[in-house]
Amino acid sequence: MFETQLYALVYSKQLKKLAVCGDDGVRVVDMQTWVECKNEYREFARGSVEGCVEKLNWSADGQILSVATQAGSVFNYLMSVPVLATASGRKLMYLSSLRLVSQLDCASNQPPVTIEVAVEPTFVALGPKHVAVGMNNHCWFYASELVTGGNKGGGGGGGSTKGRLVSEKQYMSSVSQCCLNAEYAAVLCDGRAYLHVVEPQGENWATGDSDVAREADKYRDEVKVFPDSGSGSGDADDAITSITLTDDFLVYVTAKGVMHHFYIPDWVRVCVVVHVCVRVRTCVSIRLFLKLQFIFLFSCLHTHIYIFFFQGDGE
Repeated sequence: MFETQLYALVYSKQLKKLAVCGDDGVRVVDMQTWVECKNEYREFARGSVEGCVEKLNWSADGQILSVATQAGSVFNYLMSVPVLATASGRKLMYLSSLRLVSQLDCASNQPPVTIEVAVEPTFVALGPKHVAVGMNNHCWFYASELVTGGNKGGGGGGGSTKGRLVSEKQYMSSVSQCCLNAEYAAVLCDGRAYLHVVEPQGENWATGDSDVAREADKYRDEVKVFPDSGSGSGDADDAITSITLTDDFLVYVTAKGVMHHFYIPDWVRVCVVVHVCVRVRTCVSIRLFLKLQFIFLFSCLHTHIYIFFFQGDGE
């Protein structure tokens, strides 16, 4: 592997990789296959400005490999990216670098559109018009740069762009789940769900004299919290365990297996389903053909999957 000398080696349990430095640079070996990762080789030639490598070490999570040289320089290399991905309709979004998210239209041949975001996120969400990234109790909402229409202007042509920030929110506790539709965001924090618009003063609001338009305008600056503060829900079994968002509904389930449907255009709860299982682990909304919206409920024991469906407006 090296012609004359080997200076140091260090192992990452998370990546199961061994980093080795010697007289010509740094090499990385996959310990599961015992094969050198040729594309991760970094040359540090003797007599170069950087100097020979003297020491190296992994970060605790295996993301960063730090290399120190005899010339007094320290180089930090990104060796892995956390796996974060989500989907909305035919669009897919994934974390492509520490502060870059990439959007891909799975039904077209367009290359991914990469958006630069403000932080290294720990959670991501994707809607028809927006992208959400965040960490801890903070969430940033960006305009989606991926255009799925025919000849519409804007993004969709591939490449990288600095994301257009449309709003920013802080919540009372760490975010465990985030969902988006065309206008609203729903966020789950410590057993409580928060529903609010993505762009409080945006251009996406319905205008006109219809009841729906007036109702949307009435509540557009309100943050709705579930369960309601006046409901007297103090039991741990009333804590919300999962949420999902459709075009018109916020659906959330509690630990005791109660599923609530909140109708956004009228800003009212319209349906409550008391479930038979003791606890519900998560709920997922999936749109299929014929404008049917399916709600999947997964029990915490993974022994049952319950499916509800209703007809929605569709796009």
